[in-house]
Amino acid sequence: MAATELATAVAEATSAKAEAASVKAEVSNSRALIAALQLKIEKLQRELRGQRSESKKRLLDQLEMELEDLEATATEDDLAAEKAAAVAGTEVKAHVRKSRGRKPFPAHLPRERVVLPAPETCPCCGSDKLSKIGEHVTETLEEVPRSFKVVQTVREKFSCRSCETITQPPAPFHPTPRGWAGPNLLAGILVEKFAAHQPLNRQAERFGQEGLDISLSTLADQVGAATFTLMPLVELIARHVLAAERLHADDTTVPVLAKSKTITGRLWVNVRDDRPFGGGDAPAALFAYSRDRRNVHPQEHLEGYTGILQADAYSGYNPLFKQDRKPAPLISALCWAHARRKFFELADIDAVRRKKNKPEMSPLALDAVRR
Repeated sequence: MAATELATAVAEATSAKAEAASVKAEVSNSRALIAALQLKIEKLQRELRGQRSESKKRLLDQLEMELEDLEATATEDDLAAEKAAAVAGTEVKAHVRKSRGRKPFPAHLPRERVVLPAPETCPCCGSDKLSKIGEHVTETLEEVPRSFKVVQTVREKFSCRSCETITQPPAPFHPTPRGWAGPNLLAGILVEKFAAHQPLNRQAERFGQEGLDISLSTLADQVGAATFTLMPLVELIARHVLAAERLHADDTTVPVLAKSKTITGRLWVNVRDDRPFGGGDAPAALFAYSRDRRNVHPQEHLEGYTGILQADAYSGYNPLFKQDRKPAPLISALCWAHARRKFFELADIDAVRRKKNKPEMSPLALDAVRR
């Protein structure tokens, strides 16, 4: 009797544990779904209202990080619920997560076909008269670890037996002076630093983990040499951008590591894109960095430019529109997204209700938003 009661108690405890795991998985999935919907709503509002502020961007980044954690937790809880349901038997149904689907892998990726050995006989009757009628293909994305190689360029020396003159092929071309890094490795270092924001000290650590002893100063030397080598290309892009009839200008914050703290630098961009206006010239963007947001920076970046400039209401652009500017004042083209944002703020019922003085709703703003 005691053994039967003990077995019943164990079964009930196992079943309760499986039910709790299933409920926990449902809660985790609900939280992940809520976070995904919140992120989608914020993105839609940002598109609708034309908000491009850094605070809104940081909010989106925070929501994406939160969604990442919740998705990982939901998957972990799903697996735990399936395991608990398997231990409990068929009494408890494991939580089935609703999949939002996955995009197919890009077609340009190479495919490695692995065909599993087919059965030689029928598992039902044992006959060996089998005929192929189809196949199921399961695709798994795999990563090929990067590898390094040393390219030895051999310059053979020859001596003339008639005049004893020594001849030898010229030295190979290197992208940078004193170049020890090949073009692909050098491009990878630059992309990691400037596009992926991977500092050189971390790149040096990763090289060390892969068996390459490359110091931070050596990497920095190559970055400086590459910057100098690419400068003619930067100047060519600058001439192309500043030759446009109209430009779009803006700036954004960028965190910069400094001594014992992080400062806020500025990244300025001037964009040339005539495609919406039927232009055939190639679009291009010219970036410039500064450690502050003083109004001298737009004047330096656009020195000598004459044309139409579309920018926000930052006062640093105002000197560019003055009549006494040399060689000529720029023509100001204001931004519709910034103008539209003010109408949405005036028509934001929730924001008005939160204010203490409760100003009256703007009928003009409401009418503009409805249109």
